[in-house]
Amino acid sequence: MVKHIWTVLCKESKIDPATNNLTLIEAYDNIQISLNTEDKGYRKGLPIAVPFALELVSLFFRDNKGEKEEITGVVAMLDPKGKKLGECPLKAQFRENDDRVRNITKFDGIALTISGTYLFQVFTHKKTNAAASELVTAIPINISVSANGEAL
Repeated sequence: MVKHIWTVLCKESKIDPATNNLTLIEAYDNIQISLNTEDKGYRKGLPIAVPFALELVSLFFRDNKGEKEEITGVVAMLDPKGKKLGECPLKAQFRENDDRVRNITKFDGIALTISGTYLFQVFTHKKTNAAASELVTAIPINISVSANGEAL
């Protein structure tokens, strides 16, 4: 049985090729972003795409080795009001001898609406029914946003 162990939101992750150890760089729980939107036709309350590199790193574990096994799912991002701003696929593959596998989802930007606590939700699909998914974790991150000097 595959189990979700942990998920971290960070700026960057690095894997040492000699040891396969993972280094997480700048784990996020608070971010402050200032934007200049005067020339971009921005309207308050609507999502605005912000170029911002971050990674969502998850570790999964299974107790039965021996066969290849794949995990699929999605990562969804919710704004402080609970509105879904987007989602992306999640996929990780266990090889025959693996008992743990990492998934690294990279983001080049995020959509923001207001200041507050955003959630990155990780869902995995059940093997028997790929349409059914299970929420395995929700990572909160506090984001303070200001546009043109005004807090959103």
